[in-house]
Amino acid sequence: TEAVALTAELGATQRSKEDVRRRLEGARRERIALGEYLSTSYRERDRLEKELAISSSQLEESILREDAAKKLQEDLERKVSEARAGIDREISTEKNLGARLAAVKARRKMLEDMERTFEGYGRGPRSILEARQKGVLKGIEGAVGEVFSCDAKYIPALSAAVGGAAENIIVSDEAAAKAGIALLKEQRSGRVTFLPLSIIRPRNLNPGTEAVMRRSTGVRPLISVVSYPSDMEPAAKYLIGRIVLADTLDLGLRFMRESGWSTRVVTLTGDSIEPGGAISGGEAPRSEALFRRKQELSGVRESDRTLGAELESVLSRRKGLENELRSLAQQTADARAN
Repeated sequence: TEAVALTAELGATQRSKEDVRRRLEGARRERIALGEYLSTSYRERDRLEKELAISSSQLEESILREDAAKKLQEDLERKVSEARAGIDREISTEKNLGARLAAVKARRKMLEDMERTFEGYGRGPRSILEARQKGVLKGIEGAVGEVFSCDAKYIPALSAAVGGAAENIIVSDEAAAKAGIALLKEQRSGRVTFLPLSIIRPRNLNPGTEAVMRRSTGVRPLISVVSYPSDMEPAAKYLIGRIVLADTLDLGLRFMRESGWSTRVVTLTGDSIEPGGAISGGEAPRSEALFRRKQELSGVRESDRTLGAELESVLSRRKGLENELRSLAQQTADARAN
């Protein structure tokens, strides 16, 4: 009986061990399965994380591309707007300059026509100048009003100084003067005073007058403010070499008293004081119009050149902006296509 009990107990123990082995084997298999599952899960997680990273990067790149495209579009639109505004400004400037240039050209043509036809000169001087223009007379250098010039502020003084002598004709020599006189007589076309450079004698201020002028204020030689070709100097000194320019009539009178009334004085406003004491003034002499026309013509020609250059610059800038606008339009089209 005890042996049977021991045998039974041994069998139960054996079964218990087998059960434990089975359970351990099951646990081992479950652990292996779990390990394989976890390994697969980790790989899947890594794959998913990589895909997420790629997707995130692609999304970020897409967002950046969209932002860049938007910024590019905004920049292009801004540049297009600026180019159009610039073109509008240049067109406005171009119209303004064009109108001013047209007016200047019209004025220039009128003044040049007056110069070419010797408008303002008497019948005699005009006949001589026209004969020179046609090549009929030789040695005609020009009228005093053509040859002499000065700044606008000195024109009243120069006009008062030369008076009617503005229409005197400067010639190379006495032969040219004789030929001119013969033509006037032949055509019965008035009288002219000729100034032959070969024989006229320059007139200069005497040393005493110059000494008084150097220590006086507001006076100077008139010839110092007058322009003329160097070979016309004999005529210039003959006509105005002895004339003093004073800033005002009072300064002129003071100079005359201090210099002993030794020479003629003209003022900036066109008054004149003679050595004998006579004072003249008032309305500008006819000769002033000749000098002013010449001075204005010089200014108009300069304005013509300046405005023409400005207009060319504006046209160039407008064309540049138009080319830029066409380029921006193409860039905008390309950006939209992409």
